[in-house]
Amino acid sequence: MHHYLNLPENSGDTNVLREICEFIICKSDPDTIFYSEETTGNKKNFLVVAYLKTSVSEDNLLFQEISKKYPKHLIAGFTIDHTEKQLDRGNLFFTANCNLGKMLYHNEISDHYFGPEFLNTSELLRRARYFFDLEHKRINAFTEGAAFYLKSGNLANAMLSLHNAGEILLTQMEMILMGDRLFSHSLLEHSRFINRYPGRFPFLFEASEITTDQLLLALDNAFITVRYGEEYKLPENLHDNALKFIRELHKSVVALFTRKHEHCVQINKLKN
Repeated sequence: MHHYLNLPENSGDTNVLREICEFIICKSDPDTIFYSEETTGNKKNFLVVAYLKTSVSEDNLLFQEISKKYPKHLIAGFTIDHTEKQLDRGNLFFTANCNLGKMLYHNEISDHYFGPEFLNTSELLRRARYFFDLEHKRINAFTEGAAFYLKSGNLANAMLSLHNAGEILLTQMEMILMGDRLFSHSLLEHSRFINRYPGRFPFLFEASEITTDQLLLALDNAFITVRYGEEYKLPENLHDNALKFIRELHKSVVALFTRKHEHCVQINKLKN
């Protein structure tokens, strides 16, 4: 059975989008499906997002199945409730996809609508900046606290503060890139979750004989140790590297937000 699809014209991606949409519609019951793309350097990232009334957990296998067939696309599904809550905060993933992207499909019996006709894009971008700046202040507080603890020799609390900053940063990266977050205190698990993003956003830390995974694991261990009152032990050379790592990660997330925000601003200008 074929459905009416509003596919982009003169695009080499048209047939792929048709197959993806037909698969999702036949296997699920989406209210809408939106498409957006973004260029990072010389690479384009393609996003196809279905918005559903039902719990997305029931459709996880569906999206995993279609994503394996089209690895160059990020194919995802979100409940309408989750989407509306994120748009209230100006989440850039959803602003770019369902407010500035192209609607490929709309269920004729649906009474939910997204798009600039219903949500003011400039207001969404203002909200995005406001909430990002709030988190930015929290990250700075944790990082400055860690630097103070390091100077005073309180290594356990220094690493705990850096872990807290790292968790906020990686969660922000997830929400910007993927529209959802992993509910875990493990920074290593957050890092692996982010690597599901097809365009990838690997953050590699280079220091003598210390890998990113080693630092993330050290911060995870510090979090568990301090939280549960166990004796804290960690080689001292990791503490200064951990502070440097979190500061560089912070710069990387700020750059990601700035690029995504500016992308939305430019698309919004072209549409008006």
